[in-house]
Amino acid sequence: MPVKRARNAAFAAASLVLFALGPALAEPPSPGPTASPAAPAASPAPATSPAPPADPLLHAKARAEFDAWATGKIDLSHYIPDAAPIFTPEFVAQLSNQYLKPLGAVKTFTQVRVVTMQGARVIVYRAVCEKGSIDQAISWNDAGTIQYIRFVPSA
Repeated sequence: MPVKRARNAAFAAASLVLFALGPALAEPPSPGPTASPAAPAASPAPATSPAPPADPLLHAKARAEFDAWATGKIDLSHYIPDAAPIFTPEFVAQLSNQYLKPLGAVKTFTQVRVVTMQGARVIVYRAVCEKGSIDQAISWNDAGTIQYIRFVPSA
């Protein structure tokens, strides 16, 4: 489907895939309208493992965050304080309108893998929607606030 491929290519080309928050999970900034704190350029590759059975509570929280981003109305109290200056209402609306809303309604939202990155557990979920799919990687700190969130078009 040419329209779908073009949209996915534009999404990838825009490099709007990384929203790393806090020094514990900082990665080098990506080009484009993304934000992350500065970090060393060389970092070990994250360790991946097959997805263990999904924790129903974390699954529900991850899905709620996906839905919030898709509607353009996130609750900053769910995020570490470093998120507030990055996730402005304009930024959230832009991401929602350009990349998430066009995917349409979510058909399935499943956990696909768990990654350990710099000591933090990052859970990757796949949202299969009416017009495409996207992966959401998300991590919570010990206090239960989101310290990392990333959206990447699914392969």
